[in-house]
Amino acid sequence: MLQRRGLFLSAFVAGVILLGSWSVQAKPSDFTVTAINGKWNGKKIGLRAFKNKVVYMTFFATWCKPCLTEMKQLKRVYKKWKKKGLVVLAVSVDEPQTRADVTPTVKRYKIKYPVVIDKSGQIVRLFNPKRATPFSVLFDRKHKIKKTRSSFQISDMAEIKAEILAELKNK
Repeated sequence: MLQRRGLFLSAFVAGVILLGSWSVQAKPSDFTVTAINGKWNGKKIGLRAFKNKVVYMTFFATWCKPCLTEMKQLKRVYKKWKKKGLVVLAVSVDEPQTRADVTPTVKRYKIKYPVVIDKSGQIVRLFNPKRATPFSVLFDRKHKIKKTRSSFQISDMAEIKAEILAELKNK
């Protein structure tokens, strides 16, 4: 019996130590990257740049067809709701061999919302450690994570719009 308790106590302590290391997380605003398009081109941005805005962050790669489909759909959503406080932030996870394709892809699709290339992987480590594409994170106005999504199909747009609109209504 004492041996069991000792084993249980050891497992409990190990769990507490592990959980403690997991709870040490960077704040969502703890990243800064350079935007590559539009009015943000060349500017350092992070969540702090979008104070009191609802942020829909989408991780994409230029070779990912569902990612590009989502980005095209998000153009309409951003145009419709940016004045209500929506920011769409596209984060490229392209590796060095395809990074040169990012800017031409953004131009070809006429993306008006900010796009960044996560060269160092800092944003991926914070929000998309499995490096899924497409992968999206919806933040409320205080930049608390409200929803994550690890895939995209056109049929998802109604739900995505409803989730974004619900956050835009929360002031």
